[in-house]
Amino acid sequence: GQNPITAPLIRAMSPIIGTPHCDYNLPQAEGTSVPVLLLTGENDDTVSPSNQPWPGNPSDTCITNRDGDFYNYISAHRITTTWAQGVEGCEVTNPNEFPPTQFIVRLAPNDVLKCRTWCNVPGLRGHSYDCTMVGYGHQEPAFSYQAALFFFNRFKN
Repeated sequence: GQNPITAPLIRAMSPIIGTPHCDYNLPQAEGTSVPVLLLTGENDDTVSPSNQPWPGNPSDTCITNRDGDFYNYISAHRITTTWAQGVEGCEVTNPNEFPPTQFIVRLAPNDVLKCRTWCNVPGLRGHSYDCTMVGYGHQEPAFSYQAALFFFNRFKN
Protein backbone atom coordinates (compact mmCIF):
# COMPACT_ATOMS: atom_id res chain seq x y z
CA GLY A 1 0.00 0.00 0.00
CA GLN A 2 2.97 2.38 0.29
CA ASN A 3 4.19 1.88 -3.29
CA PRO A 4 2.19 3.98 -5.81
CA ILE A 5 2.74 1.39 -8.56
CA THR A 6 1.49 -1.69 -6.72
CA ALA A 7 -0.98 -0.15 -4.23
CA PRO A 8 -3.82 0.13 -6.79
CA LEU A 9 -3.59 -3.65 -7.29
CA ILE A 10 -4.38 -4.37 -3.63
CA ARG A 11 -7.99 -4.24 -2.48
CA ALA A 12 -7.25 -4.72 1.26
CA MET A 13 -4.51 -6.18 3.45
CA SER A 14 -4.10 -7.84 6.82
CA PRO A 15 -0.61 -8.33 8.26
CA ILE A 16 -0.62 -11.31 10.62
CA ILE A 17 2.93 -11.17 11.91
CA GLY A 18 4.48 -7.84 11.39
CA THR A 19 4.48 -4.11 11.36
CA PRO A 20 7.02 -2.01 9.43
CA HIS A 21 10.57 -1.42 10.60
CA CYS A 22 10.84 1.41 13.10
CA ASP A 23 11.84 4.13 10.62
CA TYR A 24 9.12 3.25 8.09
CA ASN A 25 6.07 4.91 9.63
CA LEU A 26 4.86 5.93 6.17
CA PRO A 27 1.31 6.62 4.98
CA GLN A 28 -0.20 4.81 2.06
CA ALA A 29 0.80 5.92 -1.42
CA GLU A 30 -0.73 9.21 -2.52
CA GLY A 31 -3.96 8.75 -4.43
CA THR A 32 -4.49 5.18 -3.21
CA SER A 33 -6.80 3.66 -0.65
CA VAL A 34 -5.83 0.28 0.76
CA PRO A 35 -7.78 -0.69 3.91
CA VAL A 36 -5.80 -2.53 6.58
CA LEU A 37 -6.70 -4.89 9.41
CA LEU A 38 -3.66 -5.34 11.64
CA LEU A 39 -3.79 -8.52 13.74
CA THR A 40 -1.48 -8.99 16.72
CA GLY A 41 -1.46 -11.01 19.92
CA GLU A 42 -1.62 -9.12 23.21
CA ASN A 43 1.20 -11.25 24.68
CA ASP A 44 3.25 -11.81 21.54
CA ASP A 45 7.01 -11.55 22.13
CA THR A 46 7.84 -11.70 18.41
CA VAL A 47 5.61 -8.85 17.21
CA SER A 48 3.92 -7.28 20.20
CA PRO A 49 1.32 -4.60 19.45
CA SER A 50 2.93 -2.35 22.08
CA ASN A 51 5.43 -2.21 24.87
CA GLN A 52 4.01 -4.54 27.49
CA PRO A 53 1.76 -4.78 29.34
CA TRP A 54 -0.97 -4.50 26.71
CA PRO A 55 -2.35 -2.03 25.59
CA GLY A 56 0.87 -0.12 26.22
CA ASN A 57 1.23 3.62 25.84
CA PRO A 58 -0.32 5.24 22.76
CA SER A 59 2.64 7.62 22.48
CA ASP A 60 5.03 4.68 21.91
CA THR A 61 6.42 4.87 18.42
CA CYS A 62 8.92 2.03 18.25
CA ILE A 63 8.83 -1.36 19.93
CA THR A 64 11.71 -3.77 20.49
CA ASN A 65 10.61 -7.39 20.43
CA ARG A 66 11.31 -9.61 23.39
CA ASP A 67 12.09 -12.92 21.72
CA GLY A 68 15.85 -12.35 21.71
CA ASP A 69 16.65 -10.90 18.29
CA PHE A 70 16.02 -7.23 19.25
CA TYR A 71 14.06 -6.33 16.11
CA ASN A 72 12.73 -2.73 16.19
CA TYR A 73 9.38 -2.03 14.59
CA ILE A 74 6.51 0.45 14.72
CA SER A 75 3.81 -0.08 17.35
CA ALA A 76 0.46 -1.34 16.08
CA HIS A 77 -1.28 1.83 17.25
CA ARG A 78 1.22 4.09 15.50
CA ILE A 79 1.08 2.45 12.05
CA THR A 80 -2.73 2.11 12.00
CA THR A 81 -2.99 5.76 13.09
CA THR A 82 -0.65 6.86 10.29
CA TRP A 83 -2.65 4.76 7.83
CA ALA A 84 -5.92 6.45 8.91
CA GLN A 85 -4.66 10.04 8.64
CA GLY A 86 -6.21 11.98 5.79
CA VAL A 87 -8.63 9.21 4.80
CA GLU A 88 -12.29 10.05 4.28
CA GLY A 89 -14.34 8.73 7.20
CA CYS A 90 -11.34 8.68 9.56
CA GLU A 91 -10.51 11.46 11.98
CA VAL A 92 -7.21 11.27 13.86
CA THR A 93 -7.59 13.86 16.60
CA ASN A 94 -4.44 13.05 18.57
CA PRO A 95 -2.02 10.34 17.42
CA ASN A 96 -0.65 10.09 20.99
CA GLU A 97 -4.00 8.83 22.30
CA PHE A 98 -5.87 5.64 21.53
CA PRO A 99 -8.79 6.07 19.11
CA PRO A 100 -12.19 6.69 20.70
CA THR A 101 -13.86 3.91 18.71
CA GLN A 102 -13.20 0.52 20.31
CA PHE A 103 -15.23 -2.63 19.77
CA ILE A 104 -15.24 -6.43 19.92
CA VAL A 105 -15.51 -8.74 16.89
CA ARG A 106 -16.63 -12.25 17.81
CA LEU A 107 -16.04 -14.72 14.97
CA ALA A 108 -16.74 -17.77 17.14
CA PRO A 109 -17.40 -18.29 20.87
CA ASN A 110 -13.68 -18.29 21.75
CA ASP A 111 -12.38 -16.27 18.77
CA VAL A 112 -12.55 -12.64 19.83
CA LEU A 113 -10.79 -9.58 18.46
CA LYS A 114 -10.48 -6.33 20.42
CA CYS A 115 -10.33 -3.57 17.82
CA ARG A 116 -9.62 0.16 17.75
CA THR A 117 -10.06 2.58 14.88
CA TRP A 118 -10.12 6.26 14.00
CA CYS A 119 -12.67 5.51 11.27
CA ASN A 120 -16.43 5.79 11.68
CA VAL A 121 -17.61 3.00 9.44
CA PRO A 122 -19.49 0.10 11.05
CA GLY A 123 -18.87 -3.60 10.49
CA LEU A 124 -15.13 -3.71 9.74
CA ARG A 125 -15.78 -1.84 6.50
CA GLY A 126 -13.64 1.13 7.50
CA HIS A 127 -10.08 1.87 6.52
CA SER A 128 -7.61 1.14 9.33
CA TYR A 129 -8.09 -1.25 12.26
CA ASP A 130 -5.75 -2.17 15.09
CA CYS A 131 -7.02 -5.52 16.40
CA THR A 132 -5.57 -7.82 19.03
CA MET A 133 -6.39 -11.28 20.26
CA VAL A 134 -5.56 -12.87 23.59
CA GLY A 135 -2.32 -14.80 23.35
CA TYR A 136 0.31 -14.87 20.64
CA GLY A 137 -1.28 -13.67 17.39
CA HIS A 138 1.06 -15.31 14.90
CA GLN A 139 0.70 -18.62 16.73
CA GLU A 140 -3.05 -18.64 16.15
CA PRO A 141 -3.01 -19.07 12.35
CA ALA A 142 -6.51 -20.49 11.88
CA PHE A 143 -8.14 -17.63 13.77
CA SER A 144 -5.88 -15.02 12.14
CA TYR A 145 -6.71 -16.28 8.65
CA GLN A 146 -10.41 -16.44 9.46
CA ALA A 147 -10.36 -12.81 10.69
CA ALA A 148 -8.41 -11.65 7.62
CA LEU A 149 -10.81 -13.38 5.23
CA PHE A 150 -13.78 -11.92 7.12
CA PHE A 151 -12.22 -8.46 6.58
CA PHE A 152 -11.39 -9.10 2.91
CA ASN A 153 -14.99 -10.13 2.19
CA ARG A 154 -16.04 -6.58 3.12
CA PHE A 155 -14.08 -5.27 0.11
CA LYS A 156 -14.72 -7.87 -2.59
CA ASN A 157 -16.99 -5.58 -4.65
